[in-house]
Amino acid sequence: MKKVIIIGAGVAGISAAIEICQSGHEVELLEQKAQIGGRIYSLEDKASGDLIDNGQHLLTGAYLRFLKILEILGTDDKIKKQKSLAIDFYTKNGITSLDTSKLPGSLGMLYGLLALKNIKFSSKLAAISLAVKLKAGGEGNADEDCYTFLKRHNQGDDLITLFWEPLILATINAEMKIAPSILLVNVLKKAFFADRKSAVLMFPTKDLNHLLEPLGEFLAMHNSKLRLSAKVEKLNIVDNVCTGITLSNGEIIEADAVIIAVPPYSLQKLLPANSPIAEFTSKMNYSPIISVYFWFEQDLFDFDFAGIVGYHSQWVFNRRRLIDVDSPKYVGHITVTVSAAESLMKMSLDEIAELVFEEIREIFKLGKEIRYIRHKVIIEKFATPLFTCENEKQRPSESTDIERLFIAGDWCNTGLPATIEGAAISGLNAAKLTKKALD
Repeated sequence: MKKVIIIGAGVAGISAAIEICQSGHEVELLEQKAQIGGRIYSLEDKASGDLIDNGQHLLTGAYLRFLKILEILGTDDKIKKQKSLAIDFYTKNGITSLDTSKLPGSLGMLYGLLALKNIKFSSKLAAISLAVKLKAGGEGNADEDCYTFLKRHNQGDDLITLFWEPLILATINAEMKIAPSILLVNVLKKAFFADRKSAVLMFPTKDLNHLLEPLGEFLAMHNSKLRLSAKVEKLNIVDNVCTGITLSNGEIIEADAVIIAVPPYSLQKLLPANSPIAEFTSKMNYSPIISVYFWFEQDLFDFDFAGIVGYHSQWVFNRRRLIDVDSPKYVGHITVTVSAAESLMKMSLDEIAELVFEEIREIFKLGKEIRYIRHKVIIEKFATPLFTCENEKQRPSESTDIERLFIAGDWCNTGLPATIEGAAISGLNAAKLTKKALD
């Protein structure tokens, strides 16, 4: 049995820890914060008594590694799954629904695109043509942004506005003219244009802390441990081999291998200054996500979630229908998501709340007498790395030029955007490289 230190108990670190434990090695998982989860976490809103997440996280059936993690931890039953992909998009011209339930398999998506309202027939045919090309092996290009890619494939402006732009913002967290098309193509091939099971949307029915809570018990059962509030001060490197770490309190922990599973802005503080990976992370920009929570005296919404087109607000989630809560203080509770939210970053929290609520009032035709009881705005300034056509080609693998040292994170070169599944896959990749090095 060998010992592996993993720095960072976010999704990537958890994924790596589980894989290495299941291989029979010992893991010491170190987390600087007082809770696990990394960039996905929950907090208590004391006024309402609700546990809320730092952002509403949406899963798909294609999140195979993350769903496997939940299965291993025994919390996969806390996920609400659609039977087939269905989304209602609220626009200034009414409601347009994408419903893939009418036909089996990937044919359901093609039928759903054909049935979209307020979309030209030529645009629908162009979308179906693109889907067929991708299923036949068509590829995206790291040198081409999503907008250019879509126009090259004759996608109509109406479908770009209604379908493609919301999808790109939700999955890549970047504007169409910035996001590299290879990420969009990989998402489409892995999820939406794959099969019905992969395309369905899934929603946690408990707060994110609850989903990952059994990790400590799992590690203990595998002769491993989790240490919270454990800040790593430096890596211990001898003759270009990583031999362990030193904590901020001076404690030295030796190990046979180390995996760093922290965000890019934290990683560059640990790696040698001349490391190519440190240089890459030092140039990384980030894209913010804003989540606005509202509480109401009544339940105003009769849906689980909805897409919004033509506004700053992009998605609204009815948490009273999605989250299991006993005897909530307030009957109505929603969260509204704004991805790639750079345009709102100079506004105050109250200004953001008012802007978003007035959009919700207009979209769902709420009377002027309707007001929220309270609100809470959560801004994740560094929500995801901002991937562009330039830096997408430079994303590193999980190996480093230092022996027995590996990295993991949603920003590594998984071929996916910076998502929960991307982090989970990167952690798995790092674990496999680590096991190979230890053999």
